[in-house]
Amino acid sequence: MQVDGKPLWSSVTLPCERLLPGPCGARIKVVDYDASQDRCYAPLDGGYEADGQPVDPFAAASSAARMRDPRFQQQNAYAIAMRILCRFENALGRRVNYGFNGHQLHIAPHAFADANAYYSRESRSLCFGYFPDGEDRTTFTCLSHDIVAHETAHALLDGLRPHYIEPSSPDQGGFHEGFSDVVALLSILSDERIVETILTREKVMSAGQKLVAKKQLGADALRRSTLLGLAECMGETLPNGAATTLRQSVTLVPTPKWLDDPAFAEPHRRGEIPVAAVLNAFIEVWRHRLKGLGEIRRGYLDASRVVEDGATAASHLLTMCIRALDYAPPIDLQFSDYLSSRAIRSAFRRRRSKASSVSCESFSARSAIASPIRIKISSHQISGNVSRPVRPLCLEWGVSREIA
Repeated sequence: MQVDGKPLWSSVTLPCERLLPGPCGARIKVVDYDASQDRCYAPLDGGYEADGQPVDPFAAASSAARMRDPRFQQQNAYAIAMRILCRFENALGRRVNYGFNGHQLHIAPHAFADANAYYSRESRSLCFGYFPDGEDRTTFTCLSHDIVAHETAHALLDGLRPHYIEPSSPDQGGFHEGFSDVVALLSILSDERIVETILTREKVMSAGQKLVAKKQLGADALRRSTLLGLAECMGETLPNGAATTLRQSVTLVPTPKWLDDPAFAEPHRRGEIPVAAVLNAFIEVWRHRLKGLGEIRRGYLDASRVVEDGATAASHLLTMCIRALDYAPPIDLQFSDYLSSRAIRSAFRRRRSKASSVSCESFSARSAIASPIRIKISSHQISGNVSRPVRPLCLEWGVSREIA
């Protein structure tokens, strides 16, 4: 992500394991081969302190040095993919198998020279491209949290529901894209620093400000500031206008004809429907959490609590969306199966039974996911607001089981 042309950095916490050069762990291995140049990059070997703590060789490096160093690009891709894997396994309470025979997912951070990225079951890999941005610089898709998380979600969904890779229905074809976007967006929004940066950038709050006006926290205001602000941060260096796409989808006029509209037959476009439901649920859950905050001053709330509640709402919602996969049918999925009834409701009950202390925080996510689009199961009509970034980097659906 970038803010005003400058990269936004954030640290992630990963399970402690002894890594081999690559990085290479038990579940994810970076194999940095560039097919376009027939070149194999030297693997990252960060090393360890005497007490066994891992060393970050880029802790003191400048932003420019990190961005152009292939070893940092390897580290970044590994860390984001591992973070998403951990979110899935923590949400489900078990090890998540891949959709292929093997225990390691391979990552190629510099796989080819093209503005593209994809997951391939056959090669057991996530492949990320790179391309010139028109300003004598090279953009690496492996540096984008959004893209790495999206492709990792494809690989994990393929392991949990292997038949979803076959577009047996328009909804099932679009679900792979939509669900991967949901994981990418909510994983970004669950980071407090990113939420704070977006709200500051959109002038909802000022840097170092301790109070936020309640009038800035309405549903439409949060949708404009958070979702459109996120689009701007994600889309500044990507081709085909990710920011423009999200901006258009936020303002898209709802219609009950979405499921029968030929324009929504293409998987990436149809994936807008579940993303619309979840992102609007995120806004509603965030607003409801804010209603419980006391005013620090008349008409003003504590800025740190606003940021914390936004990140917490995104984190809880992401957990519910992942858990709902256990209650979704193994094949021939319809959006109504996942969004409106069985899957989300069961995931909600499971969350309450496992963590009563946070059940109130997940209070209405179940209904909030369905209510913004009001799915009618019998007629499959949908209405509501839409907000999503369509993936700007994609391959055609069904080619060699590669999913963009």
